[in-house]
Amino acid sequence: MCPEESKIKNKKFIYAAVITAIILLTGFVMVRFVVFRPVPELQRLKDLEVNRYDIACCAYNGNSFSTVYKRFNSSDEYLKELPKMLRMMDTRCVRVYDWTPDDITYPIFALEITPVIFKSEKYIHGETFVWSNGYLITSSGEVYRSGLFFGSYLESDEDDYTYETEDITEIADIRAFRPLFMANNMWNPAMLQPSGLNDYSFSEDIEAVVTGITGEEDEKIATVNLRNYGEKTWSYSDQSLFVRLEVNIGGQWYIIRHDPNVDDDIRTILGYSQKLGPGEDVDVDFHLGLFGKLPPGNYRIVIWGNDNKNAYAEFRKS
Repeated sequence: MCPEESKIKNKKFIYAAVITAIILLTGFVMVRFVVFRPVPELQRLKDLEVNRYDIACCAYNGNSFSTVYKRFNSSDEYLKELPKMLRMMDTRCVRVYDWTPDDITYPIFALEITPVIFKSEKYIHGETFVWSNGYLITSSGEVYRSGLFFGSYLESDEDDYTYETEDITEIADIRAFRPLFMANNMWNPAMLQPSGLNDYSFSEDIEAVVTGITGEEDEKIATVNLRNYGEKTWSYSDQSLFVRLEVNIGGQWYIIRHDPNVDDDIRTILGYSQKLGPGEDVDVDFHLGLFGKLPPGNYRIVIWGNDNKNAYAEFRKS
């Protein structure tokens, strides 16, 4: 090979190497800024003009539930914590689509960030996130592979408010925990609270039958016909907020809590405000939309009555 041909060949090799390097670098940048991206909900919080962020961190180990509310008694304390929060909001994560609640491991951490704007007439809702086993779950159900870890926020100072409880219902009130309650479009009994009701919890004189379910998913109304076959007047509550919904899994009843992601504009007062005389019947509407999207299963609506004389109406959702 003559020197001239060798130079041409070397130039081609260099050009090819440069082009390959550019392609690889471009691919890396694309992966870094497209595949790895900040979580939109965290970015929304960062972009707000706020006076401060309030923080609450929760942990559930499968048996007990602990919470720390961070309290900043001075601007210096808050400004010391702020860089840590901003770095967290900018953390880049990878969106995943094959995650199920079966992938969770204990402990499960939840972090609630609430923006605070002084002298504001408008309430700005915060965001809640759950972290488990390297996955970040948003309150809307999106899942990211993430190195974010919320456990450090459980390190409380003397000014922070803390409490612990074994009441699993606390978990159901955290918006981001909601996706953990289902797996493959089925209720996850490991995250549900058993009913605790038995045959003695219900009156033999009251018959309750679901006669119809209407409306869209988040506005479903269940119409229940109540009939009193007894000799005494039955007092009961027809308030939707205080009617229990349960699901049957493997022959056992579990409590379905209200979905905290559903806007609740129904404001009522708890009380046995209605009466049903002997031989009377009445149709009562209950708002199933308060419980969010219901997967297929056997359900029952529990209506609370006085003196532990309750009633229930079963229905199946296919």
